[in-house]
Amino acid sequence: MLKTNPHDHTLFKIYLDELERLSVSAGFHVVDRIIQTRIKPKTNFLIGSGKVKELKELVKAKNVDYVIFYNSLSSKQKLSLSIELECEVIDRYELTLMIFEKSAQDIVSKLQIEYAWLRKLAPLFKLEASIKYKGEHPFFRSMGEYAFHRKLNIIKRKEKAIKLSIEKLVWERRRQIDERKKHGIPTIVLAGMYNAGKTALFNAICGCNKPVSDSPFTTLSSKYQLTETESQKMFFVDTIGFVIDLDPMLIESFKLNLLDLKSADMVVLLVALDDPLEIIKLKFKEAIRILRNIGVEEKRIVIALSKADLVDEEKRTAIPLYLTPLLGEFEWCFVSAKEKDYSSLFSIITKKLQELSRPQSPPQMHPCLPSGVSSSPLIMNTEGSLY
Repeated sequence: MLKTNPHDHTLFKIYLDELERLSVSAGFHVVDRIIQTRIKPKTNFLIGSGKVKELKELVKAKNVDYVIFYNSLSSKQKLSLSIELECEVIDRYELTLMIFEKSAQDIVSKLQIEYAWLRKLAPLFKLEASIKYKGEHPFFRSMGEYAFHRKLNIIKRKEKAIKLSIEKLVWERRRQIDERKKHGIPTIVLAGMYNAGKTALFNAICGCNKPVSDSPFTTLSSKYQLTETESQKMFFVDTIGFVIDLDPMLIESFKLNLLDLKSADMVVLLVALDDPLEIIKLKFKEAIRILRNIGVEEKRIVIALSKADLVDEEKRTAIPLYLTPLLGEFEWCFVSAKEKDYSSLFSIITKKLQELSRPQSPPQMHPCLPSGVSSSPLIMNTEGSLY
């Protein structure tokens, strides 16, 4: 890991622990960790030349097959490091995709994963090809530019074909969403970090038996179920889990999952309570940040503190106090899929849906203002012009 903040004495350890958990889930045996603190990354290797030399010695001494970076690597950095270290070099983006591939069961998941791989590796293929064929030009029995352009065209065509397939699926998903809205059935999406207990709660509420495990990303494609509560019918959706410090490009590659979150009437954000307090707070903040970046309005978010059966009364009392600065903006409650304790969640969802369905009041008119002019304060720029 390259640590660019010299004043960070805590967070980087949490990030590295997360990276190790993901690595083990992908099937790796971790033999060591290396951290370098630099204000700016190096263009060629990300880390400094001295650290590269130290890493190379470690790779040889411990017979390492893979070096995994927490930081995102550019194509140039990845290629330079692979050549210098004489082993496979990957970053957290690629590691996450490796785990996705292990869990992928359906065509939609596999298609989105392949698209994410191409978006990440296409620049690397181009760089490798340009280096390989740099000194050659079209001629008899020459690979040269012909081979270079052929390889690039294959990559471009494949990426375009997959993107088109995903766009068709997005169009179909939008049609299904519109159809549900016509019937007036609200859609409730369960979101949160991986292993937050989303699928377990989905199974408990909907009476389903979808796969649940301690491994990350058991759910890759959204799962849907129509459920009837005491008050009304609701359409529940179980989505892919988030990762701390998730790469925006990776989020964008899973457009179908984003569509479910953006179009939901309500997003239930699950925050697992089986972590230490500082980890709970970090995951909460990260999940909220991701939802905001996706475009989910805060008024449509409800917080469910999940796995409540795993904590004692003392921790139950402490957690809301510890999370007060974050919870203050949202409706929240404890839930437990194991004990089927989610009645409070249904009450909050019903209440919020009623609030959101109420028509917005028109702006109040000032008695001295002409018709059609709002009494809202005008916003002026520094030059006094209205905008």
